[in-house]
Amino acid sequence: MTSLKAHRLVFAPVIACAIACTCLLAEDSLLLGPGDTIQIYVAGVKELEQKLTIPEEGIFAFRPIGVISATGRTARQIEEEITKKLAAGYVKDPQVTVVVLEAASRYVMVIGSVAKPGPVKVRSKISMLELLSHAGGLSETSSKEAIIIRRKIQGKAEHKVTRVSLIPLLNGDVSKDVMLSPDTIVIFPSVEEMAEKVNVLGCVHNPGAFALVKGMRVVDLIARAGGPNQYAGNLLTIIPSGKRQGGQASATRSFDLETVLAGKQAADFELMAGDTIMIPSSKQLLMNFFIIGHVNKPGMYPWRERMTVLNAISIAGGLTDRGTTNGIQIIKEGGATKQAPLKVDTSHQVECGDTIVIPEGWF
Repeated sequence: MTSLKAHRLVFAPVIACAIACTCLLAEDSLLLGPGDTIQIYVAGVKELEQKLTIPEEGIFAFRPIGVISATGRTARQIEEEITKKLAAGYVKDPQVTVVVLEAASRYVMVIGSVAKPGPVKVRSKISMLELLSHAGGLSETSSKEAIIIRRKIQGKAEHKVTRVSLIPLLNGDVSKDVMLSPDTIVIFPSVEEMAEKVNVLGCVHNPGAFALVKGMRVVDLIARAGGPNQYAGNLLTIIPSGKRQGGQASATRSFDLETVLAGKQAADFELMAGDTIMIPSSKQLLMNFFIIGHVNKPGMYPWRERMTVLNAISIAGGLTDRGTTNGIQIIKEGGATKQAPLKVDTSHQVECGDTIVIPEGWF
């Protein structure tokens, strides 16, 4: 009762009785959406009283003024719109009350390195600290960073991605707390997921992307990939991901595999995130292509004639949730790089020995 303004009760004593018998959720901060049930009262005009559940489309008809948009708005905002439209020639000095009778279940989805990932029920909004409490706190493997994906902005189906460091908040700085709305996804990535990585491909037992730890050498990454397999030749190639010291682009370099494993070559090669270590045999290089980056199964695969980039992505298990076809690179044997156009044509044909690099993209 105390949440309703006194002047509304003076004009509509019947409303007070009805409200006393219901579970009232009339919060000014509660954003309405499909599935919510509301009651509309117009003081002294019984025929305009209406109880309804907001449909999936997020709009409803209210006679005699037409269609009202509800999704992403509060009860007070709907009151104001109805009042304004009724006053424009329908009702003299209308006194409108919109009451939220029932709020449909809404959630913030929690994913990643927390004790209890899954949906967390939210009526209106929830702070990051409260969300972590519901999720049982961060796990030991957490990177102490949150990726917030807002799926609805001002009632519209849009996506906005924000990365937030949790360290200040965990150290007691509550000014760094973040308020989260329903229909939001919060990802708490692990240290491993956020780590800079190097690709090890070709004739190794466990090809893939491996975390790059400071001071790690080429031979250490090869060991992480299970070491050379029985098909390995005696050549190791490093394809740098970008520019090195001085801003100069670093060329692809090749080493003798045996001397690398013995610690006599490439021991002082400074690896960077995104670098690729490749151990092909000359025979396999003629028959295969490589695909790295944000695909589900990076590695080396058999090449066939008229193969396209789209075919290669499919063979590699498709894009990950973070993969995108915008900005795909084709790295040719020998280090020449062919940059795909801004709008990548996935029908581009793949040649023997090509390395396809799938970049990261957030929605």
